[in-house]
Amino acid sequence: MALVAILHLVEALLIFVSGHQHASPMYFKHSSGRIVGGFSLQKFWPMPTIALIGAAVLGTGMEWETIAMPDWWPIFQSGVAVPPGHVLVHLLLPLMVALGYSDFVQTELPKTKARRSAGVLFFVQYHSFGPGPLGQCPACPNHLTHYLFAFGPRARHLLGGPPAGKTE
Repeated sequence: MALVAILHLVEALLIFVSGHQHASPMYFKHSSGRIVGGFSLQKFWPMPTIALIGAAVLGTGMEWETIAMPDWWPIFQSGVAVPPGHVLVHLLLPLMVALGYSDFVQTELPKTKARRSAGVLFFVQYHSFGPGPLGQCPACPNHLTHYLFAFGPRARHLLGGPPAGKTE
């Protein structure tokens, strides 16, 4: 879950910096019956990433070219008991991570909307690391963020008026 939270923090930064760029203009029928202008925001960021995985493999009798880590080294220690005849190795695996952002806006400008979304995402994921109530349940911030993004803007669009529009 830590990797997911870190990727959400990176996504919040990317949305803040460039989530508003290349917004596509669209027309919507507002709840008041007027045709109003709005924007569709869609961004996609592919990110090459490397994952470090520890695995116990069967010893073949060959000498492994390994580097012995000192006992005090906290990074590569694992609580996994290695069975007799096996060797614990660490592998670097390449991963392709895809981060995406999609939204539409009727009642504010694209830059304002993207920065508001980035702020909510950053706030929730930042507090998922801490000892507060969000940090106690690792999966809770992801669900909370999903609902804030899905249902929060609906109320804003229903209550707010369009920034520009024409009457029929």
